Amino acid sequence: MSSFQEKKSIKKYKRTVILGVLLALLIGGCGADRSPVGNETSAVDPYAVEVLVLASSPEEALRAAKLAEEGRTVSELFDKWGSIEIFEPEEQGIEDDLRVTFSVLPGALPVAETISMTVYGQNLSNIVAAFQPSGLVFKKEAILEVGLGIERVDMPLSALQVWHIHGDGSVEQARITAIRWYDWEEGELSDSGNIESGEDWDDNDANYIAVEISVPGFSRYSLGGGDP
Repeated sequence: MSSFQEKKSIKKYKRTVILGVLLALLIGGCGADRSPVGNETSAVDPYAVEVLVLASSPEEALRAAKLAEEGRTVSELFDKWGSIEIFEPEEQGIEDDLRVTFSVLPGALPVAETISMTVYGQNLSNIVAAFQPSGLVFKKEAILEVGLGIERVDMPLSALQVWHIHGDGSVEQARITAIRWYDWEEGELSDSGNIESGEDWDDNDANYIAVEISVPGFSRYSLGGGDP
């Protein structure tokens, strides 16, 4: 075989390898569970993404993140701002509803980003919210609001704190910006108010709470009491 023919064969081989790699990437990147927009149930390793956990202590938060199995996922293209939500209404009324909303303020994202949120767990003590893409930082702090009916509140609000869990397992305190209570009667809001830090709520006067958390970027968080 001549030198010219050898060079042609090498080029043809390289093109074949490159095309094969690209095809593999396309097939791997377009599976049924990789839709950029959707609302689905998935099993996602919470340590593979950025997470917020609701728990009674940092130790319980880490344990809940490790044990999380089935999650509900929603994804949306944020054109520099926007919000996504997972809502689980129950037949018994607002007392056992769950609503998790993530909001990015206008101007917080320099470019459009597809953001995914997966929610695990059912009650205040074991809610996990996982986010993608990992490492995203906002110019203005985003807001995560976790709303729960009274039947899902299984820990004292007076002990509630926020914990930031990093990918290496280290923990530091994060920030709750507000806790609010609501009294809904037959779908109508009859009363509402704020719960001061360190206080509890009177469940005779309210049937729903909302915990608002400041999110400067996608990293690990947990809600719970005690020290890390």
